[in-house]
Amino acid sequence: MKSGENAALNQPARVAVDAIGNVYVADLGNNEIRLIAPVP
Repeated sequence: MKSGENAALNQPARVAVDAIGNVYVADLGNNEIRLIAPVP
């Protein structure tokens, strides 16, 4: 899993948010589910 400012998305397709505010992005170009955690 990539992290930081240089973790560019490549063909983001779907977005989901869970109960505690984590954002999940289906990144089709990189074949990954990307997690974007909320700032505490």
